[in-house]
Amino acid sequence: MNRKKARFDVVGIEIMVHCPHCESPARSPLANGNDFVWTSAAIFETASKDIKCRSCSYWFRLPYALKQLLLPSSEPVSSDRRIGIAHIEIICGTCAGDALEPRKTLLTTDGRCASCGGRNFGMAAKTQPNSNGKENL
Repeated sequence: MNRKKARFDVVGIEIMVHCPHCESPARSPLANGNDFVWTSAAIFETASKDIKCRSCSYWFRLPYALKQLLLPSSEPVSSDRRIGIAHIEIICGTCAGDALEPRKTLLTTDGRCASCGGRNFGMAAKTQPNSNGKENL
């Protein structure tokens, strides 16, 4: 018996976004007042932009996979095609920020940044001080 795999399109979605630094809920850019529910339109609008947390003032981005979920599918759904997270820390050129200590993200199994989907990154290494007080990688 030859079974065909189903194809699906996400028509609408509502989520709550929390700051990864302080865990406080983030307001939707398209909301009126104190609305913390993000719709598909709000996700599309902020998918590749920095979002500033109103509680702790740190910047963050929505995960790249969230926007990908909302795009119309052209291929059948298959469990083999899922993108997973390899537990490898990277410093993404897009997501690192301008601070002295760059923001670290995780690498997906298809070789992309888990936050923005970019391929411009370097491996994050732990630094250790040497005998003269300077840090070595």
